[in-house]
Amino acid sequence: MDKNDIILDSVNKYLKETFRFKRNVATFGLDNRTIIVRIKPINLYLRLMDEDGFWFASTIVIARLGFQQERIGHGADFLRFISKIAVEHRYRYIGLESTNAKSTAFGLKYGFRMHKGENNHYIISINELYL
Repeated sequence: MDKNDIILDSVNKYLKETFRFKRNVATFGLDNRTIIVRIKPINLYLRLMDEDGFWFASTIVIARLGFQQERIGHGADFLRFISKIAVEHRYRYIGLESTNAKSTAFGLKYGFRMHKGENNHYIISINELYL
């Protein structure tokens, strides 16, 4: 099992415990660097970046994060969870990709800053994240 397989298992365990799913709902996308969940009440898309590109190497990018019920703490709880995963697997950053007004406000609330001057991409160092 490689690091990404372990992260996928952790995401599935978290979702089962938090939302009481009986089966695994997170899967890999086209490769084992993306994790996807598309089942109510969750819409999630993660990228596990290990090489430099637009995002720094060692970044977990939240490309999509939505919950059927909003403003009850699911986003903050998931951010706490993913930051623990990041530390365990030596990721140094968490990114928010293609944000809308709500996700921008969410990111700014927790200290994310604009990434490479792009006004809808945000990033934070794990060390700077305050929850």
